[in-house]
Amino acid sequence: HDPLYFSVFFRTTTVEITKGLWPEAKRLYLPYLTDEKGKFKGMAKINEQEKTITFPSGARTTFAYLSNDKDADSWYGTEIAKIYFEEAQFRSQYQFDVLKSRNRSMANVIKGIRCTLNPSPTSFIYDWVKPYLDEEDYPVHRLSGKTRYYVVVDGVLHTAWEEQYLKDTYGKDPETYTYIPATLDDNKKLDLLDPSYRKKLDSMPENKRKQLLKSCWGATEDSGLFFRRESV
Repeated sequence: HDPLYFSVFFRTTTVEITKGLWPEAKRLYLPYLTDEKGKFKGMAKINEQEKTITFPSGARTTFAYLSNDKDADSWYGTEIAKIYFEEAQFRSQYQFDVLKSRNRSMANVIKGIRCTLNPSPTSFIYDWVKPYLDEEDYPVHRLSGKTRYYVVVDGVLHTAWEEQYLKDTYGKDPETYTYIPATLDDNKKLDLLDPSYRKKLDSMPENKRKQLLKSCWGATEDSGLFFRRESV
């Protein structure tokens, strides 16, 4: 309901947007854009070329690509109330930092960033997630959703469970983030609609099976396995 609201959903390529997010978004939002006769209400419209949905109030959400770091630079000067990275493990630290600096707005909402991603030990996000993992890099579920504080000093990320610790140590007011792990066990609807999907994940090479089925962040090789599934 806020005409100053503007959000952006990012994927790597326009193809990913066109074949996934965009048609799903139109299906999801259409009931909020039209009246009982199917006519657009107020300022509502759908711009196919710019992949932008405008709500009756004038609030907007758009879908954009980030295939390289230069694409992030094009967002300088913008104000984005909410930023969404889908498959965020494919984003670079540079892209994340540039877009984070655009996370400002006069819209009357809490500003923030949300990421969906699969575990990847080579992603910069691993440093953010690591406090939520056990010694084998599996999520500690009692920590799911718990607020953690962070500061960035000279380009280095520092996090802690206690806000005051970071204030005392680095002399900066910390910001907050959290991590919510999920596996296929949490997606009951997908499991019901496509029971074969679990079998596909379970039959993948061991490192990918642990990443995609068990949400393990440290699965980079099949260490400790004498017989490897994919070799048989």
